[in-house]
Amino acid sequence: MRYFRLEAGQLVDLVMWRGRKDTLTIAWKHPFTYEEPIVNASSNRPSAIEQQVVKTPVTTKKSNRYARKMKRQPVPKAKKAQRRVRMPKEQTIEPIVTTAVPGQLMDFVDKTPLDFTRFTGMRLVIVGNEQQTAVYREFFAPTGIELIHLAGDAQSAKKIACLAKKSDAIVVVTSRVSHAASAHVIAQAKKHGIPFAMERLDGRRSLYTACERQLERAWLKQKQEGKLLKKQ
Repeated sequence: MRYFRLEAGQLVDLVMWRGRKDTLTIAWKHPFTYEEPIVNASSNRPSAIEQQVVKTPVTTKKSNRYARKMKRQPVPKAKKAQRRVRMPKEQTIEPIVTTAVPGQLMDFVDKTPLDFTRFTGMRLVIVGNEQQTAVYREFFAPTGIELIHLAGDAQSAKKIACLAKKSDAIVVVTSRVSHAASAHVIAQAKKHGIPFAMERLDGRRSLYTACERQLERAWLKQKQEGKLLKKQ
């Protein structure tokens, strides 16, 4: 009492560390006022007037805010992306015509001699299989057809752009040509309307037959346009 300067009847809050009494200290002093209790004189007489206590109902408004917050909200399902359906191309691709059918016997292969007499003076471009350049030139020399043989590398793709305008027919050896050169030849041939064919190297006969067919298409085209009469 002396140490903390307390008086009788005061209310205080004491704090201390566990097991350490020397740390005892006062945290808070509460104001205290003493009031003497009022004692009524007891009597055996019943009270004449009894006060009726009327309880008023207390209405409390309950807000459903918390309940609505805690209510589980349905997660909307993600919409599935529509699957893109590829429509078939309208342009029909012409099948590549070759002299021999896979699995066909040699007895049924057409062995009639090829005729290039009508195509004298026309220009033919062969792309691919550069190793057989001398063989192809030797074959087309007596026919009177101007033969231009290009390698199937990327450099020949640049040359075909200049030669395509002045060429009558183009034949590409697919097994001896690069993808870039093949794509460039097809683009230039379609651009200038030149007959072309993609031929596998099954043999010289199949290549020469493909050349004859493309030259014949070019000859018929020039005949319809009237260019053959001007040349004659």
